[in-house]
Amino acid sequence: MKIYTSDLFKKSSQSMSGKKGSLDNFLNKEFNFSLFNSKNLFKSNFFTETSILVGAGMDLKGSLEIIISGNPRKRDKDITEKLLDSIIKGSTFSNALQSSNVFTIYDIHSIRIGEESGTLSVILKELAQFYSKRNSLQKQIRGALAYPIMVLLTTIMSLIFMLNFIVPMFEDIFLRFQGGLPAITRFVIALSEYFSRYMLFLGLFVGLILLIHLFYNKKEWYRRFISSMLLKTPIVGSIVRLNYKTRFCQTLKLLSSSKVNLMESIILIRQMIDFFPYEVALEDIKNKLSNGETLSNAMGGHLIFDQKLISMTRVAEEVNKLDIVYEQLFLQYSEELDTKIKSMNNLLEPVLIIFVGGLVALILVSMYMPIFQIGTKIY
Repeated sequence: MKIYTSDLFKKSSQSMSGKKGSLDNFLNKEFNFSLFNSKNLFKSNFFTETSILVGAGMDLKGSLEIIISGNPRKRDKDITEKLLDSIIKGSTFSNALQSSNVFTIYDIHSIRIGEESGTLSVILKELAQFYSKRNSLQKQIRGALAYPIMVLLTTIMSLIFMLNFIVPMFEDIFLRFQGGLPAITRFVIALSEYFSRYMLFLGLFVGLILLIHLFYNKKEWYRRFISSMLLKTPIVGSIVRLNYKTRFCQTLKLLSSSKVNLMESIILIRQMIDFFPYEVALEDIKNKLSNGETLSNAMGGHLIFDQKLISMTRVAEEVNKLDIVYEQLFLQYSEELDTKIKSMNNLLEPVLIIFVGGLVALILVSMYMPIFQIGTKIY
């Protein structure tokens, strides 16, 4: 089977670098969240519907026409209409995908292999499953992050309000009291005065951090630092590590089952996984593969790959069943990731409730304690 790579890699590497820059602007690149998820959702639906229709024996032109007629979303319909127009003008399906600027090199390369090998319906089904699972994982991660982020934002807004408005009101009342205030009350009042005095500087500091991220998020030193801090963060670090490990196994499994040679698979995966430790590791693996080393040996020098993954890769190479072994690894890692995300949700909810409740209780108790003391003196 002949696989075309040179022109495709040259053209797509520029588009992929542009996509990386835009996706890196949120937290790390995997997220210009709304746009990124909408693209993956479209791809999941598109590949699913196309695989069903093509698998049922319908030609590609007729399949796209049916998809267009049944799609209520204008943006998705416009993309599909452009694909159909390119195919009517004589383009292959893979070339039509490439000219749309919506699909990645991974999608284009996989479809091209399907066209050349006569397994287009199989490749379409694999791509549908790939994006379906990827969407599912992203929804879980987004859902796990949404709750703590909302709670923390609510807590910050509540603290700002209480320290800037509620505490100063009580402070004016306390000035009329004779006698000393409780230590906890003096502490909260001092905190309120400090916060009011330096709130502008805190805002400027947060703005400075955002500007640093905006201007330096593509710099190697900055990406190295952020990824290192992310991986060292308790709980979150293990989830991030497992998420990218799952993506690596899923992608290599699909490329191996599509009969893409290992070198090209590593190049494709490196362009897809834009997490700095993986980019460095995969670039090194590519160089070692070109010098004749096995994949398992090349992976051995990088901490991002655990010993289990390396050992299973060595076994897969020995029996020449890389696709089967990596499919099982993907299923196992994705199940483990699901469990970790659910466990994090179960852990964060009570911790955040206790944290927020404790802060509010601290301020309320500190403000009302002098009043209670006055009441006891009166009686």
